[in-house]
Amino acid sequence: MLEKYFDVCDRCQSRELDFVFCDLKHEGRDLWIKDIPAFRCRECGEVLVSMGVIETVDEVISKISKSCVFPILQYQRQVLKVGGLERNLNERYLHSWDMIRPDGRDLWAVEGFRSFGDTKTLSAI
Repeated sequence: MLEKYFDVCDRCQSRELDFVFCDLKHEGRDLWIKDIPAFRCRECGEVLVSMGVIETVDEVISKISKSCVFPILQYQRQVLKVGGLERNLNERYLHSWDMIRPDGRDLWAVEGFRSFGDTKTLSAI
């Protein structure tokens, strides 16, 4: 029963998601955070991120003084702090970047992404 709440678009509830790396650009300064792991909805085009990604991006935003690449090792440590089922749920429940931006991230917009294909195909590999 819980399955319907996971791995779906936060906006349109579609399960047609592609794994992407996206870039965030600060609208007021020439600052970038590159290569953020995310998903993109094929139906509405929304970029979706997990709670671990959000927490890591928030930490980067609080310290950023120059453009950088998303700290994947920091993200992995953040995700591994939480154990078992809770970690799996946090990383599978996806949040629309546009919907969480107003919560202190309003100057950071998705400027581009690189697609790696359908989530279902990737998870079967």
